[in-house]
Amino acid sequence: MKALFNFFLIGFAMLGAQAQAVTYAVTSTSNYTSVTDYTSPCTTGPCANYTTSQNISGSFDVPTALAPNLSNADIHASVTAYSFADGINTYASTDPSVRTSVFRVSTDGSGNITVATTLFLLEKWLTGTSPHSVNDRVAIVSIGGGVSFTRHNLYCTGVGPSGTGMPDSCYQTGQDTSTSSASGATISMAAQSTPAPVNVPTLSEWGMLILSALLALGTLLVMRRSKI
Repeated sequence: MKALFNFFLIGFAMLGAQAQAVTYAVTSTSNYTSVTDYTSPCTTGPCANYTTSQNISGSFDVPTALAPNLSNADIHASVTAYSFADGINTYASTDPSVRTSVFRVSTDGSGNITVATTLFLLEKWLTGTSPHSVNDRVAIVSIGGGVSFTRHNLYCTGVGPSGTGMPDSCYQTGQDTSTSSASGATISMAAQSTPAPVNVPTLSEWGMLILSALLALGTLLVMRRSKI
C-alpha cells in the first residue's frame, strides 16, 4: 500500500503546475505640483487638504505577469488585490467603501506597463451607508493616463454601477467649497520581485484524463492485491 500511495503522489506531482501571483508597484517619482484647498470653515463632509509633499503610491496583484503588447486592456477581473494611497485616503480592495471604476493597462513588447496609456480610476465613499444616495460625499483617485490626480470630499450626483460594473458606485460627481484636490505627481509602474513559485495542482482536460487513468490503475492494483 505504501508503494501505491507513493505512486499517486508522483502522479499528482506530475500534474501540478507552478503558479505565482505578481505584484506591480505604483510609485510617484515626484510629489503633487498643484493643490487646491477647501474653503474654511468646512461646511459638509470630512474636509481635508493635500500638500505638495504628498503623492500617490500603492500596488496591485495579478495571478501572472501582464502579457506584452496590451492596449488599453481591461484587467479588473484579473486583479486579486490592490491598495493605493493619495495622502489623505487609502483605496484598498478589502475596503467595502471602495469601488473600481476603471482598471485598464497597456504594455510594451516586453510586458512593461506604459503609464501614459494606463488608467486606474478608483472611488471611495466618505459618508452615507450602502445603498448610497445622491449628495453622499466621495473621493476619487486617477492613476496613470498621463495625468494623475485626486479629489477629496466631492458630492455625488449619480449613483449606480461603476465602469467595471460594481453596484452602488458614484458615476458622476460635483465639487463645492468643501472639496479639495491635488495633481501633478508623476507615476511609474513596475513588477516587483516575487516569492519562489509554489506547486499548485491545476488540472487541464488532459490532466483529468491522466488522473482518471491513475485512479483506475490504482483500483485494479488494490483489487489484485486483495485476491492474493
